[in-house]
Amino acid sequence: MDISMSCHGMPCLKIINPTAAQRAAIYQIMRAKQIGTEEYQVAKQSGAFLQSDYEDFILIEFWLPTGHQEFLSLFQSKVDISGRKAK
Repeated sequence: MDISMSCHGMPCLKIINPTAAQRAAIYQIMRAKQIGTEEYQVAKQSGAFLQSDYEDFILIEFWLPTGHQEFLSLFQSKVDISGRKAK
């Protein structure tokens, strides 16, 4: 999983056929409301925007020029390579 470009010309993270753990990790990051949490900081500093959320496809666009690699790293720390929840 890597950062690519969306059809809108924005850096993005595409997740095809997301597992339950992947979906939970995305929601945890994107719905963070406590300013002091890492999830909140990473989402805001990257300009992360949940562009598409379907059963078989999630698209996060990053509307700021930096921070998307930090978002990806945080996401990957929450799920293992197989898409299950990290220990």
